[in-house]
Amino acid sequence: MRLLAAMRPWIDDPASLPRYVAGHHPDWRDDTDHCYSLVFRAAIRAGLVTDQAARALMARVPVGDPEGFRRVMLPHGHQRVPVILEGSGVRLGGAAWPPGALVSLDGGAHVMVATGRLDARGRHEVLSYKGGQAATPVWGESIAMDDHPRLHVLTVEDELENLLRDDQDLADVFVAVGEPPWARP
Repeated sequence: MRLLAAMRPWIDDPASLPRYVAGHHPDWRDDTDHCYSLVFRAAIRAGLVTDQAARALMARVPVGDPEGFRRVMLPHGHQRVPVILEGSGVRLGGAAWPPGALVSLDGGAHVMVATGRLDARGRHEVLSYKGGQAATPVWGESIAMDDHPRLHVLTVEDELENLLRDDQDLADVFVAVGEPPWARP
């Protein structure tokens, strides 16, 4: 998948990751890169979307509107995946999602890219761009707001368990998986 291939160098060589956090870059409407702006950068790099089309899509992504986020970022529909709590862990179950599918936590609060693989425990592998280490929650009290975010290879279940360890309530959190806007004409 071209999106994953465009992101691979950022994993293999973190120094090549775009670094605009806490600075200004004219490509995007705000001053920071975040999980879904990096996905747009990768899509442009892969030739899946033009810079102009990416800017237009970014401008349409609503802030604080989960349904609006899904309409823009998952326009071909999405699968809602229930989060099943098991003791101190999380289970999603099901087959691996297509490589390059977007995976959204809680209506766009965090967006990841599916690799198309399950790990040895049947957990859904993703690429997740965030500050801190792999075990840092993506929101909550322990979030790492650092100027050296990384692209991590981990599982959605890992991300959910990070939130649980930070005492975040997952009762209303759900996972949505779907094709990105550039997947079809």
